[in-house]
Amino acid sequence: MSTYLQQFQNLTSPVTLIIKYRGDFSALPNSLFFSAEDLGGGFGIVTAAGVNIAAIISDPNIIYAEADKRLEYMSLPADPQNGPYYCRPDTSLDGSGVIIGIIDSYIDTSHPVFNKISYYGKTPALPDPHGTNVAGIAAQTAPGAEIIGIGVSNGVSSSDIMRGAAQLVRLADKKPLVINISYGTNDGSHRGDSLFEEYLDYIAQTEQTAIVVAAGNKANTAEHFYAVTDGTPVNAEFYVSADIFEADIWYDFADEFSLQLTAPNGETYFVGTSSGRFYFHGSIAVFFEGPTPYMSGARININFADAQTGLWRFTLYPKRPVVSGRLNIWIDGGYFTAPERKVTITLPALARGVITAAAYDPQTDVPAIFSGVGPAANGLRAPDISAPGVNVYTAAPGGGFTTVTGTSFSAPIVSGICALLMQWGIVEGNDLFLYGKRLKAFLQKGARRFDSFVYPDDEWGYGAVCLENTLNLLERSRML
Repeated sequence: MSTYLQQFQNLTSPVTLIIKYRGDFSALPNSLFFSAEDLGGGFGIVTAAGVNIAAIISDPNIIYAEADKRLEYMSLPADPQNGPYYCRPDTSLDGSGVIIGIIDSYIDTSHPVFNKISYYGKTPALPDPHGTNVAGIAAQTAPGAEIIGIGVSNGVSSSDIMRGAAQLVRLADKKPLVINISYGTNDGSHRGDSLFEEYLDYIAQTEQTAIVVAAGNKANTAEHFYAVTDGTPVNAEFYVSADIFEADIWYDFADEFSLQLTAPNGETYFVGTSSGRFYFHGSIAVFFEGPTPYMSGARININFADAQTGLWRFTLYPKRPVVSGRLNIWIDGGYFTAPERKVTITLPALARGVITAAAYDPQTDVPAIFSGVGPAANGLRAPDISAPGVNVYTAAPGGGFTTVTGTSFSAPIVSGICALLMQWGIVEGNDLFLYGKRLKAFLQKGARRFDSFVYPDDEWGYGAVCLENTLNLLERSRML
C-alpha cells in the first residue's frame, strides 16, 4: 500500500479513491465499496471504509489507487471597470453546433445572457456566483454555443471534476465539446502525473474535445518554495496562519532527505526518514512516499491539526552523495518567507492534453501578478496561452452584470474561442480535426506576442489569445 494511503486505513468513515483498473469493472471487489462508478477508459471512482483500502488495492484487477484531491476555484476581488476581451475579427462565428461544458458551482440559467443552456446539479439555498460568472463569460464569447453546466461547489474534489467530465462527454453525444475547469489545487507533484490529470488526458485524446483549465492564482501567495542543494542542509521558513496546515515536499527519488521541524519557540523535533504521527506544538502526521507506477518522484507529506500559528522551519538534511538536490515545497494554510513564483501553476492545469489559461490585465497588457507561473516541476513548458483575467465583465446571478478577476475567468474566454474555432473547423467542415492538441497548437501559434518577452514565456505562455490571428493561420493552412 502507498504510504500516503496508510493514513486512511484505520478509518471506518467513507474514503474516496480514484482507481485505474483492468478487465471488467463489475468484477472488482464491490462488496468492499459503499459506491463505485466506472468512468470509462480503465478509470473509476470508489468510496469505501478506510479499513477496506488494503483489501481493495490488493485486488489483482486494480492497477493503482489515488486519494481524492480537494480543489478551490480561482477567483479574486475585482474593480468595477471593463476591458477588451481579445482580438476578434469581423466574423459570423458564434459557436453554433458546439457544446461548452462548465464544471462549476450553480448557474443562474434564467439570466438573459444565456441563449441555450442546461444545468445538472443541485440548487443551493445560497448560490455561489462563481458558476454564473464563468458561464456568462463563455456565453458572451460564443453566444451561439450550447452551455451545459455540471454543478459542483467550492471545495470540489478531483473525483467531482472527473465525474463531470465523463457526464459532459455522454451529454455531448459526439458533438464537438469544450470542457472548462476553473478550479485548481497544489496537491500533487506539478508534473502532470496524477491519475486525475491522466484521466483528463484520456478524455482529450479520445473525443472531439478541447479541455481548458485555469492556471491558478498562486503566483503571489508565497505557497511555493524551491531550493537546490549540493549536500548542505536546506532551511525553509514559513508562517503557519491556520489551525489546519499541510505541506508537500517533493524531490528526486535518487536523493534521500531526513526532516527536522522547528517550532515558533525554537524547539526542534527530528522526524528522520520514517512515517509517523506525533504531537509537537500541534498534532502532526508525516508520510514518506516513494515513486508510483505513474510518478517517479518522492514526497514527504506533512499534516498539522490544531497547529500553533507563528514562524516555523523545515530543515532537510540530504544523504550524500546528492544526485539532483532539487526540492519543491507547496503549503496550504501558511506562507513562506522566501517563496518562489515559478512552478506555481495548479493541478490539473499541467495535464499534457489540456489548454492551460493564464491571466493578463487587458488595460495594461501585462501578466496578472496572481496568475500561476510555469514551468512544470519537470521543466515542461506551461502555461499554454493567456487571456484577460482582470476586471472581466460578466453575468451575475439575478440578471445583472459584474466584473470579476482571476484565472477562473481567463479560462472561459479561451473556452469560448475554442468553441468558435471548432465551429469553423468541425461544424462547418473546414478542418475536421480541429480539437485537442491540434487546436492548442494553432492557438499558441496565433497568439499575440510582445517584443520584450521570449516565448514561450513562464507567465504568458505563447502570448495573448488572438482569434483573428488564429483564424488567419487556419485559413492559410486550408489553402495549402
